[in-house]
Amino acid sequence: MEPGTRDILANPSVIVEVLSPSAETYDRGEKWEAYQGLPSLTDYLLVGQMSVRVEHYHREEYGSWRYRVLQGGDTIVLANGAALAVDAVYEGAFDLDAG
Repeated sequence: MEPGTRDILANPSVIVEVLSPSAETYDRGEKWEAYQGLPSLTDYLLVGQMSVRVEHYHREEYGSWRYRVLQGGDTIVLANGAALAVDAVYEGAFDLDAG
């Protein structure tokens, strides 16, 4: 793991990463490769912080991964059936006070 990160949950089914310029390459590469080895993992979400964009990797029945890009107006549906509107993830995120 990258210095400064902690293992909190031993058998996660969902992992959400908020992408940052300094860690994006690591999150998409070495970290994602390690996560694919977790038998419990069914969904991996990469959440953009500069625009409304969620990348969703979903483990298929036989172990392959399906990739989808979701944007405003779309809904994230996890393997367990839980659904979350992308707009709800970003609600208020870009409401900056210009004053």
